[in-house]
Amino acid sequence: MTDTGAYFAGRAFGRHKMIEWLSPKKTWEGLMGGMTTTIVAAVLIGHWLHVSGIVRIEERYMAYPWALAVLGLLLGLVSAGGDLCASLAEA
Repeated sequence: MTDTGAYFAGRAFGRHKMIEWLSPKKTWEGLMGGMTTTIVAAVLIGHWLHVSGIVRIEERYMAYPWALAVLGLLLGLVSAGGDLCASLAEA
């Protein structure tokens, strides 16, 4: 989800290069789009898994959708960091 959001946001709004020598097409706007996409996806998928009964999340945790948002943020950061590390290995 992070890569998909970053790609489309970067293509639409990307103006400021992130680390040009490492990965010339990555932009800060793309990173923010990727993070936003991942956070929204984590909240929606977590809610859907709970409501459908596939995964039972205790009600006290569902009262805090920000926890799913934090999970999405962490997953997005790890994904973006891994992507940059892969670019570094190629450089």
